[in-house]
Amino acid sequence: MYDQRLVTEGATKIAVCQGGTSKRISGIPLLVIGGTGVLFFVTFDFFRLGTPGFGMKQLAGFVVSAVIAFAGLRKIALSKGRFWDGLLVLIYLAGMLFMGLNPRAREFQGSNELLDVTFFCQSDFIINILGFVPLGYLMMSCLSSEGRIRINTEAAALVATSGLGISLFIEIMQYYFITGRSSSLYDLLANGLGAIGGIGYYLLERRLSERGYPSL
Repeated sequence: MYDQRLVTEGATKIAVCQGGTSKRISGIPLLVIGGTGVLFFVTFDFFRLGTPGFGMKQLAGFVVSAVIAFAGLRKIALSKGRFWDGLLVLIYLAGMLFMGLNPRAREFQGSNELLDVTFFCQSDFIINILGFVPLGYLMMSCLSSEGRIRINTEAAALVATSGLGISLFIEIMQYYFITGRSSSLYDLLANGLGAIGGIGYYLLERRLSERGYPSL
């Protein structure tokens, strides 16, 4: 006579294994679509004009594509999610620094003030928010711990502070060293809000996952 407990445990392990395989397979199309989009938007100006560049439309497309690719990678690499999150943080941060520190023609030079507040562009503000959402999300994935509220709170504070610090570094570099770029307090605030948005999305996903809802 079979031990009912062993049978139940075996069935549970099989179900978990099948679920993991299904999630990995479902992540492949997301990775392909997102990766293709990232390559397209990063190289668009280079092939069109013969010189590297990165406008607002390309940035928006890059962010959306990167989020899709991240979602696919997380589904594929279930057993090593934290490793992939750490690697993706570095890759995404490198991309953000490239875009933020990329020189422009001098005729695009904006204000000469550090953290200027005289010029506000709504589209730039929204895109700057979106640009830091994935960074905040991935940093939370690296730093937070399962079921430890205090550590998660400290991680959220660290991620928000880091997002502002990275943004401040970019604004200072744009003001002092980068040709054709201007420093704006609105960009700093937008990037900080984006990092906080990434934190909120991560915490929401965790809560939904704990209640049995499917997550991105």
